[in-house]
Amino acid sequence: MMKNKRLLCIIGFILFALFTTVILYNNIARVEYKYNSDDDCYEVGKVYGNAREYTIKSMHKGKKVESISKKAFSGKSNLKKINFPSKNYIYYIESAAFENCTNLTSFMFPKEIKYVEDNLFSGCKRLQSVIFEDGSKLENIGGSMFINCIKLKDIELPQGIKEIGTYAFFNCKSLEEITFPISVKQVYNDVFYNCDSLIKITFLGQMTELDPKWINNQDEYSKIVDNDTNAIVFLKN
Repeated sequence: MMKNKRLLCIIGFILFALFTTVILYNNIARVEYKYNSDDDCYEVGKVYGNAREYTIKSMHKGKKVESISKKAFSGKSNLKKINFPSKNYIYYIESAAFENCTNLTSFMFPKEIKYVEDNLFSGCKRLQSVIFEDGSKLENIGGSMFINCIKLKDIELPQGIKEIGTYAFFNCKSLEEITFPISVKQVYNDVFYNCDSLIKITFLGQMTELDPKWINNQDEYSKIVDNDTNAIVFLKN
């Protein structure tokens, strides 16, 4: 009888130790780097674990890390922060890289990032603030980039952005105002679809092209032109 109890205790201890190890291992940030033979560099490939922070290297095996691959961090529900290297070479982020990172509340773009693909932060329902480092080289806001980011409220787009993709801010229900820099030349359809709280949209320069349905409820806004600065302001009635 005593032997059976002792055996059960040992088995229980082993199972508990294994369970604890699995939980701890799952929370360890592990980043896989994938070689890109076309550009002779590495990219952030698949990441493992479900950690609060992930740190990206500047170099891997003596070569630069220049991009983040499609869905690399997708579904990392514990993710709070991405640590980019102080000497950053990443300039390109592929689609849905951070989709459904439901605990991500803020994100800072290093100035070196030049282009992003669609759905970058799709479903990041707690994302509130997006910051672009001074001297940002970013040229686009991708289609559906912030779709269903229902808490997004603080975003100041940098000079240099040229186009805003379709559904870029779809269902961003907390967004109240936004300013487009003079560099913006193209705004595609339904950029602000279902943005119920949006009361002010400012274009700092004359637009070269606004798609006919760039905002789904345009009749609810009054257009004001500042003749001194050429700024165009849309105010919700």
